[in-house]
Amino acid sequence: SASSTTSSASSTASSSVASSFPANWTSYGCWQDGPGPRILPQYQAPDNSNMTRESCVQLCTSMNYAVFGTECYCQCFCGNAIYNGGKQAPDKSGCQTQC
Repeated sequence: SASSTTSSASSTASSSVASSFPANWTSYGCWQDGPGPRILPQYQAPDNSNMTRESCVQLCTSMNYAVFGTECYCQCFCGNAIYNGGKQAPDKSGCQTQC
């Protein structure tokens, strides 16, 4: 499945994320989990129907993670890098789900 992943690392990639993110966060676009475990395996927040990209970045920042991703309307994942064969999604249409 695909998720939108954002990191606190600097990048020249264009940002399509909301302006309420901390200034040092940059969007890296849409990523896919590999065939194995999640690409952000360190922390998954409990599913929350009120989850937004903004609330996910705030949660991950508060726990000192460098990367976050949202998926399936209500899921938030945190980590410090992309792991387990994660790669950018070739079809970005799967990343337009409102969080």
